[in-house]
Amino acid sequence: VLTLKVISTYDKFLDFRRQWDDLLARSGNECVFLTWEWTKTWLDVFGDGKQVHIVLGYSPDNILVAMAPMMVRKVSRFGVSLNRLEFLGSGHEVTPDHLGLVTLDAYKQRFEFEFFRYLERVVLWDVALLRDMREDTGFIERAAGYLDGSYTWALRANGVCPYIELPRSWDEYLATLSPNNRYNIGRKERAISKKSPAGFELWKDAGTLSQGMRALQELHRQRMSDKKRDGASLEEDFWCFHQRIAHEFHEKGWLLLGVLRMNGRIVACQYAFHYKDRVFFYQSGIDRSFNKYSPGLLSTAHMIRESINAGAVEYDFLRGSEAYKFHWAKAQRKNTEIIIWNNTFKAMLHRTLFFSKKWIRTIFVSL
Repeated sequence: VLTLKVISTYDKFLDFRRQWDDLLARSGNECVFLTWEWTKTWLDVFGDGKQVHIVLGYSPDNILVAMAPMMVRKVSRFGVSLNRLEFLGSGHEVTPDHLGLVTLDAYKQRFEFEFFRYLERVVLWDVALLRDMREDTGFIERAAGYLDGSYTWALRANGVCPYIELPRSWDEYLATLSPNNRYNIGRKERAISKKSPAGFELWKDAGTLSQGMRALQELHRQRMSDKKRDGASLEEDFWCFHQRIAHEFHEKGWLLLGVLRMNGRIVACQYAFHYKDRVFFYQSGIDRSFNKYSPGLLSTAHMIRESINAGAVEYDFLRGSEAYKFHWAKAQRKNTEIIIWNNTFKAMLHRTLFFSKKWIRTIFVSL
């Protein structure tokens, strides 16, 4: 039997850093979005109005063996005010992927069972939204067994994450691409080198890192404007978060900020994280006035090559099914989310409206 304890304040979360890092390392979890650094920075920037609620599992000999990093967010849906239980750091602010519980394998199923039993005893939540999870971990199937008969719940698709299983050399990887893709990379490299001195580099200087992040921000905003898109990545808080996390990760050796220059001018930025032996591609920015040289294609090629040279075994493009990702990646993982309704009046009202809206949408689609 596991003993459960709860961290419910920011100060106690700060005191928990060593144990968090130790459990994450022992669990073998390789998700950068579950690191203490990412979570702490998220709370510092976006934590107002969210209640930390981290459920810890201890073995009979008082060893930390599992953790459910959660929070409660106040939301309004269909005109109903709700306390929504979520993974800590999940949501629209920075849209992380591959979230979930952190457990040692030997205690995984026991802790999941105890976690869902715990939720039955607490009244701090109306709806639980467990999102941004990989579909292939087995958690969804096990959760169904825990939830059936206790709650009304629903499952929703939450996008796909294309990824590359990296070989040991760039030439090996090139051989996996279509002849047309290989030709385009070579042709664009020759074209850009004829036009002007061009070079790709990873940002190394911590003292000027803010400058590199501002270049990424400006090029990304320009690209979003050209495509007439909006979103969280245009908000100041989004870039405040990433300025902080870039410096934090640079210090840890986890940052990959790549820039492609022509005549000294930055024409493309690639922003990614190298955690353990995986690279997580997060954001890019392209100067539209250089589109004919395909700076996006070339800078992506350089990032993949740098990742291979650094010994990474996977390049994860994260969520999004944009066509360009599948020029490089042949595999993908599905994301999914679970919605669980508690037995409160507000939860039951929200549940009724949720399924009514879903039913009405189905009727209209079929007409």
